[in-house]
Amino acid sequence: MNGCIYVVNSGSVSLSIINTYAQYVVSFIESASARYYVSVTLDGQTKYSSHSTITFNVTAGTYNYSITPISGYSVMPSSGTITITSNNLQVQVTFKSLPSPPTTSPTPPSSPQPPKPINVFITPLTAVILVALIVIVLILIMRRKTYGSKVSSA
Repeated sequence: MNGCIYVVNSGSVSLSIINTYAQYVVSFIESASARYYVSVTLDGQTKYSSHSTITFNVTAGTYNYSITPISGYSVMPSSGTITITSNNLQVQVTFKSLPSPPTTSPTPPSSPQPPKPINVFITPLTAVILVALIVIVLILIMRRKTYGSKVSSA
């Protein structure tokens, strides 16, 4: 046969022809501007794409579909049922980024420590002591040279 059903209405003397092999296009269209890698399964047939539209050619009927986004994103709708009667059909798909899970558990705040005022004075006090030691060493060296030159000249 030719895939057509003929319906005769004798009351109005009319003939209707229904083409059971007519092909329709079902398009799953991403509504966001960015492109996400996605897979769509329609009636057991899966297609993959990173473009904004995935299309299927189908005949009239009712079909189940599911949409799987990449990891880290949710998709709306993620599944459903469509019925094709006599027109092409578009399903609008929206992706949303999922919140990132925390990478580490938060550290509890430590109890406040009393200030250490001695730390403020360590650096200046150390510098003063170092300068004093250098001056003392230089004085001793000078005295030794002076004392040594008096002994050798006598």
